[in-house]
Amino acid sequence: MADNFLQGMTEPGGFLSTITSNENLAIAEQLGLYLTLNHFEGAEKFYRQIVGLRLANQALELFQSGPLDTTEQYRNEALMAIAQYVKSNPRCREDELQAEICRQIQIFAQKIQ
Repeated sequence: MADNFLQGMTEPGGFLSTITSNENLAIAEQLGLYLTLNHFEGAEKFYRQIVGLRLANQALELFQSGPLDTTEQYRNEALMAIAQYVKSNPRCREDELQAEICRQIQIFAQKIQ
């Protein structure tokens, strides 16, 4: 029964051809992984197709969105700097981390003005 269900989902015009949002693809990917781990017949093919579809969808969104605007780029730089600080200082006190976050926010604010 599971084999027929999965086969119907992966056929042209089946379930996979109707879902396009990343949220739905993430749920379908989790389902595929679960079925694969529990050795359902045909689940591995379903999982491979879901992962491929999700990767293609994310790549398409990336190419369609174009280059990041400068505000988003500066935001990402600030977040990466904070992440690097945490990585370099894993045992920092909370007040030290808060000070670094405030410093990065100030740098970000100066860049976008």
